[in-house]
Amino acid sequence: MNNRVWIVSKVNIRNQKVAYMITLVAFLLMTIPSIIQVLQAGPNEYFEKSYLLSSGNMLYVLLLVSPIFICKTNFTRFMHLNGRKVDYIRGTFLTYVILAVVVSIANHIFYFTLDQSWKETFQVINLIEVFGWINNGVFFSFLQESAFLLLLAIFIHTLTTMHDSWIGWIIDLLLIVLFGLSLTISPFIEIRTWFFNLIIFASNAWIQIIVCLMLILPIYKINKYYLGKKNI
Repeated sequence: MNNRVWIVSKVNIRNQKVAYMITLVAFLLMTIPSIIQVLQAGPNEYFEKSYLLSSGNMLYVLLLVSPIFICKTNFTRFMHLNGRKVDYIRGTFLTYVILAVVVSIANHIFYFTLDQSWKETFQVINLIEVFGWINNGVFFSFLQESAFLLLLAIFIHTLTTMHDSWIGWIIDLLLIVLFGLSLTISPFIEIRTWFFNLIIFASNAWIQIIVCLMLILPIYKINKYYLGKKNI
């Protein structure tokens, strides 16, 4: 991996103030109510009907918004500095690898610390538990969460990149139609269930991890092809 790829990744990570602020706000919006609930609880009091999402899961927001801001701001900046498109793509995808790993580690720390403490007062929902990843052990749970977040970030990045033309909007429309069909028509419901079982709910951790990583490859190829045709 050449030095320019690392430079792209470092610049992406450093120049995301808006994405970090949005993530922080989302994190606080979930954490503050949890703290208030804990403070209001009396001795041995348990709020059985109170369900709150783990604060660690709110860090997912970073993987949702970062691709949007990176596409909209950093691409043109790199190109004006005579950067190569292939270095931009590889450096940006490396950025998502780093962010996915960091967020997954942070969420697991939350799960084994604050989540367990707060569960004594109210019911805490952490997606690594909901999706069954933690049932495979900490190591595999970390890999599964990282792989899924990486796939999600790269998909959003590619879709955002394609919004410079009508193609992106057509894909948006198709995705909305397909999702609507997957909620109402039997064959599409089965396809949606099968797909989500592969990328999220697979009982075999290796299957889920490998499928997520395999899906990243064609998305990378699409991104590379589209950027090759894109004018600065």
